[in-house]
Amino acid sequence: MKYVYEATEGEFLALMDTIKSVAKTVAWTSIRHAKLRRTATTLRGAFTAALAEAVAEEAVGEAGEDNDEGATVTPFRIVPKPETVATPVPVPVETGDKAAERAAEEQRVRVLHGKDQWIALIEVWRENFGIEGTAQPDRVGSLHAAASPFVGAYLQTREGLTDATREAIYLLDGGDPSVVVLPRYGLTNRQLREARLVAENIGQVASFHAPWLGELLEYAYEYRTLPTEE
Repeated sequence: MKYVYEATEGEFLALMDTIKSVAKTVAWTSIRHAKLRRTATTLRGAFTAALAEAVAEEAVGEAGEDNDEGATVTPFRIVPKPETVATPVPVPVETGDKAAERAAEEQRVRVLHGKDQWIALIEVWRENFGIEGTAQPDRVGSLHAAASPFVGAYLQTREGLTDATREAIYLLDGGDPSVVVLPRYGLTNRQLREARLVAENIGQVASFHAPWLGELLEYAYEYRTLPTEE
């Protein structure tokens, strides 16, 4: 003999609440553990099938008891919420050549900015330089402003302070700005001597206020042999 237990409406609702609670717990756990996520998907399918079957059987039993042939019972169906997976945004990957080109361009910009700062420093330094009894500019303040990584990048492209000062004087005196590497014969003897004296003075002041800059002073071989005239 087959025994069938008929649950009351209250028992059925309580069972539904229990199943929902278990499903919710599994869902929350699955979020925190990738392996359980697959298990939760399987369990949700099993819960859905079991509930649909139970509701269908209950509906058939009620229809038989009521003997209402015109009644239509539509068992409800639990639709699991689809898992939302964020689509990763592709990140452009720079090739070695592009990265090198970008680095070279950034370095070129730093050098040009440092060159402008150095020229501005030399312009201030030359004002009444070596002329006693005249107003003197704030050379120390200008030196602090010029002691920047940009100037350091620019000076790395020159032989030292003297060479960089030659280029600044050459450009400040109306020289051709298209000259990339300034040859020594592009300046007059007066400009070469002035560049040497200015660079030496900058090196002396920088030895206290910006030691790393003062260490870049190089001694040009022709300084002692240059005639005083042009």
